[in-house]
Amino acid sequence: MTFPSKNQSAPALTPREVTCLYWAALGKTSKETAALLGLGSSTIEQYRKDIKRKLECRSMAEAVFKAMQFGYIEPIL
Repeated sequence: MTFPSKNQSAPALTPREVTCLYWAALGKTSKETAALLGLGSSTIEQYRKDIKRKLECRSMAEAVFKAMQFGYIEPIL
């Protein structure tokens, strides 16, 4: 895993991708997220794939961690 440097700007994520990250941070699966958003699970899978590519991550857990570092989502306590 690579950590963003202080000078590194956050990759551009769409509002829908940020929403998917939020639900992933809460432990929701693609199927659960799809039901919550009224979308197909394959659509959510594509969003997740795009998120991992943009954030250069291998897993959604890593993507959630990086999204928190970039300030896209707040840590959930």
